[in-house]
Amino acid sequence: MDYVNVIGDTAVIHVPKQFNLINTSIVKSELEEAYKQGAMKVTVDFQETKHIDSSAVRDLAMIYNRVKHENFKVINLVSDEVFKVLSSAKLDERWNLTAPAE
Repeated sequence: MDYVNVIGDTAVIHVPKQFNLINTSIVKSELEEAYKQGAMKVTVDFQETKHIDSSAVRDLAMIYNRVKHENFKVINLVSDEVFKVLSSAKLDERWNLTAPAE
């Protein structure tokens, strides 16, 4: 399954519905291929995501650290549960996230 698409110099990660230890390695592998294709920025699309575990949070933080703040963007954060997990890791502050509208 393709989780990462390259658009210009941006790798767009379409985060799966359940983002966990099982599929983080697939996302990381696809992201490495995107870097090889010239991607320098990362957009994380949470449109379909309902659950995220600590291994996925760790991997997203590592991606953020690799590309730096100005090249990292989160879009379509619609799940309150996902926001709470990211917030508990203090990533809401670091990534300038706001809680999803109810």
